[in-house]
Amino acid sequence: MRVLLISTMLASSLAAADPKIENGLYHIQDSGGITVKSMKSGEVHLGKKLDDKIEKALVLSLNNDNTQYYVSLTAKDGFSEAPWTTGLCVDGECLPFNSGGQNGQNAKPKLYDEIGAEWVPKVAADAVAKHLGVKPLVRHHPHHELLVKFVPGKEGFKVGEPLPVKLTIKNVGSNPFTFQVGGKFCAGRDNQFGFKAHSDHSIPDIGSSNGAGSCFEASRTVKPGESFEAEVDLGKWFKLEEPGTYTITGIYSMEFHDPDSKDRFTIWEDYATAEFYLTIEK
Repeated sequence: MRVLLISTMLASSLAAADPKIENGLYHIQDSGGITVKSMKSGEVHLGKKLDDKIEKALVLSLNNDNTQYYVSLTAKDGFSEAPWTTGLCVDGECLPFNSGGQNGQNAKPKLYDEIGAEWVPKVAADAVAKHLGVKPLVRHHPHHELLVKFVPGKEGFKVGEPLPVKLTIKNVGSNPFTFQVGGKFCAGRDNQFGFKAHSDHSIPDIGSSNGAGSCFEASRTVKPGESFEAEVDLGKWFKLEEPGTYTITGIYSMEFHDPDSKDRFTIWEDYATAEFYLTIEK
């Protein structure tokens, strides 16, 4: 009788670990219920199956090699569960969600209209996309050709005065390119820019990536032969108090978009970079 009881418990445990469940949305709980493999890592515990109707789905690549994706679902009437208690099961595995948004336009404004999951592996993203009948949006190289320059505002600066530096990105290729200007966390400076400085030693960055709000976002298209220019104060990155000439590497992060599309999905991420010199006078 004892052997039979142990065998019955073992069979029940194996059944719970590898269930045959319907595809669809489920309530996710902390423990109990049906245990299934998570599409991201580990396991999730499923509760009741949800009747929420998915109106729109997006599967979007998050990196240039198309190995990680963002998945979002939209429901016109809102989702009945919060994102962190909702999972989408496909072929016996479940994708847990961890972000969401509310636009207040559905019949029940307290519900989430959109739920999302970040950094979903490609295999899982492909399975989700196939189940939902959508095509994953993947990244591809925009074939840009850039000539990049950082030029200080004058030949020499006095200690304590602003240090204006102008960035110029010229399109020296035969194709237009479109990229995002702004959108990085400003923190009192435009962190789409980055700088490394040294003389006979490295110069510490006195700024911060923390702060309130983000820079204004806009798309900019640069046609062949045209240039994009922007100016920043290097004094927001470094406190240069010793006379001399500093070697500085300027970096400008670029998220490229498809110039022929109204959607502003990132099709490629890259950096415009160049080295320049800045002199502090005696």
